[in-house]
Amino acid sequence: MVNLNNILRPMSLFVWSLIILIPLLWPMLKKAEPLLLPVVTNFKIEQLVLVEEGTLIWVSLNKIKNCQYLGMEWYRGNRRIVFDTERKDSDHSAKSRIVGEHIIGPWFLEDTFGLDGVTGYVQHSCHPLWTTRTKLYPPKSQEE
Repeated sequence: MVNLNNILRPMSLFVWSLIILIPLLWPMLKKAEPLLLPVVTNFKIEQLVLVEEGTLIWVSLNKIKNCQYLGMEWYRGNRRIVFDTERKDSDHSAKSRIVGEHIIGPWFLEDTFGLDGVTGYVQHSCHPLWTTRTKLYPPKSQEE
């Protein structure tokens, strides 16, 4: 005869482990995803033009995950920078793009006059669990 205790005890331990671990690991998973599985890689400023109101940039990047674009955020320190995609040419606007390499621009960053101290992030929806926020700029090689 099968002893139900021998079956339920390991399952109970597993279920209780999940109940305890998921709330503890959830914030770490959200932060680890863009580091381990970024949506965009090889982000590079291809051209930078200083204009009277700020900075125009053209960028290249490699989109490696098929996720829905939600938006971008640019900061100087803690202050959010007004960001515009210069939508004169709709092909260069901020939008969801297919997986692959892209050259995009101009993008306008108001009151920046260069990119010293500027940080840029992009947000995507890759799954229903959370929004994936990937740091674009400055690249890791410039941070050190």
